[in-house]
Amino acid sequence: MFNKAVLQAAAHSIPKTKLKPRSKPYWSDELSQLVKRRNKLGRNINAENRKEWLAAAREAAEAIKRAKREHWQQFASTLSIKTEPSKVYGVLDVL
Repeated sequence: MFNKAVLQAAAHSIPKTKLKPRSKPYWSDELSQLVKRRNKLGRNINAENRKEWLAAAREAAEAIKRAKREHWQQFASTLSIKTEPSKVYGVLDVL
């Protein structure tokens, strides 16, 4: 009875997400929307929507670059002489 209640509470409270081995700590819903828009426009490129697709691609690339930079700056501000090199390498690897 108690186990069932705990499992139900956990199922209700804990979000179900899939962790990917190469997940990006800087990724956000905004970036997902920009990339989704870019990809949708890129499926049917023609003379009419090429400029719109290029603008969407540029906007997505700039937003990703900005998010990476902000994440690095935030991480670098927490570094100290005692920080493990493997932790630094791990962050550099996903950027």
